[in-house]
Amino acid sequence: MKKLLLSAMLVTLSFAVFAQYDDEKPFHFAVGGEVSLPMSDLKASAVYGVGVNVRASYKFTDFIEGFVQTGVHVFKGDEAYYYGDAANILHLPVMAGARINAGGFVAGAGIGYGMYAVSGSSSGGFLYSPHVGYDFGSFEAQVSYTGVSVSGGSLPYLGVRAFYKF
Repeated sequence: MKKLLLSAMLVTLSFAVFAQYDDEKPFHFAVGGEVSLPMSDLKASAVYGVGVNVRASYKFTDFIEGFVQTGVHVFKGDEAYYYGDAANILHLPVMAGARINAGGFVAGAGIGYGMYAVSGSSSGGFLYSPHVGYDFGSFEAQVSYTGVSVSGGSLPYLGVRAFYKF
């Protein structure tokens, strides 16, 4: 699973290396990675997470843009929770949202559907993800809080994202 995730990240990033960013275009793609810290109910069964994200955005004005984003995240299972046989948790978020960009400072939020899968079972629900960050031009850094409401609770995590835009 680690080799597959690493291979997917390298292939995705290799496409971004050869792309050219043009700030004047209203439509952009972005790819990037994320490191996550599980919180609340997710913290009981996972230690940390890593993932890749793909985003498409459209600038409506100089300050407002809409986006759609998806990704694949893998959380390392907690051995104590799984009685010594830690299972990795797969998370697939799909969201759409809006954000503002004021002088490089970025703030926004997305909503959508998030699915978690572990050991052959899965659960999903309403996903919400506010974020703040800074836009450096072709590179963007963000801090986000992503939560998925599932029956019996919520599965949230705090993430640090880095995107390369083209």
